[in-house]
Amino acid sequence: LPYGNTIIAAPCSPNVGVAAFDMATGDIIWKTASLGGLNYSSPVLTTIAGVEQVLMMTGKGAVSGIDVTSGKVLWTYSGWECNIPITSPAPIGDGRVFISGEYGAGSAMIKVTAADGTFSAEELYKTQVCGSQIHPPLLQNGYLYMNSNGNSRRDGFICIDLDGTVKWKTGDAPNFERGPVLLADGMIYSVNGNDGTLMLFEANPEAFKMLASAPILQGKQVWAPMALARGHLV
Repeated sequence: LPYGNTIIAAPCSPNVGVAAFDMATGDIIWKTASLGGLNYSSPVLTTIAGVEQVLMMTGKGAVSGIDVTSGKVLWTYSGWECNIPITSPAPIGDGRVFISGEYGAGSAMIKVTAADGTFSAEELYKTQVCGSQIHPPLLQNGYLYMNSNGNSRRDGFICIDLDGTVKWKTGDAPNFERGPVLLADGMIYSVNGNDGTLMLFEANPEAFKMLASAPILQGKQVWAPMALARGHLV
């Protein structure tokens, strides 16, 4: 995660959870202690109560907020468990953070607040209606869209409101498997993880509406993230 003159990375080693490195020299600017062991999540930048911070999943599915300039752990929520955290936490606004995973974890929404400089996190709800194993949900106009598939889940693409109510899900028509997701100009791009087909559809809470599709890649386990730059999808 680039931030100012630093690169923030998450080694998730026995001794270091998250660290900020000088972009030019590689020197360590700050580091946290271990945050609970191995996970595959990436650090996410957000601002809560006026403080810029890094959101980071920790071992077994807890999530922490870390001051982006000092590395101080500001708060931790540990009321949700996931055996192998992969999906990055998703900031929703107003201090809310949505977390999701597989292995029976489902999803949860928390709210982070600050009083007299002290942060705290409370659970708003947990739900088993959705769970993304790899890719974080997409937020558009007050709704979350996610690929709710995993080792055992086969919900397809799903849309929920911020209270966790399901608006629609595709099931097997189409399923998308564990392919990547991307939001641009109100449109959602996703790749079918089973066959590499790229699909474009509306971010519309009323119904799933496919706009276009094209076979792009071949093979299985097409799970890597996409990037959009200057009109080119990579």
